Amino acid sequence: MYLQVHTGLSEEEKMKICCALNYEKLSSEACTHLSQNRKFPSKSAVQALMSQQIKLKSLVKATNKTKSYIDSPPSGVIEIGRKGKKNESDSPTNNEKLRAHLQGMQWRVTELEKICLKMQTQMTKIMKSRVSGHSTPRSLPKLCS
Repeated sequence: MYLQVHTGLSEEEKMKICCALNYEKLSSEACTHLSQNRKFPSKSAVQALMSQQIKLKSLVKATNKTKSYIDSPPSGVIEIGRKGKKNESDSPTNNEKLRAHLQGMQWRVTELEKICLKMQTQMTKIMKSRVSGHSTPRSLPKLCS
């Protein structure tokens, strides 16, 4: 919201603001918006996606632990196991959805990392060309294809 109101911020100022964000506290919708919105720096998009990936991994682990607990309950907890088996039919579907979503996020992180690396090399070239005294617009590489 702040970046939408203050459209004149430089990339450096945007990065400072995004570095102050606690990505673990963002909702999945907010992280998705952040990763898809071009107004946010790509580095913050990568951090948001990594944060979501960590959340999903922990959810998958927790789901797997719960499933193994339901499959083989201790002798004194048979009643809990029976209650859990009612929802067990939903669990594989949820796991598959989570895995598919996780794979999609991993692919997106990989793509953003590639873009980030490409931009960094282009910025290095720009800085080298400015240092050598060629500051004409023709010497600047095209950032977007």
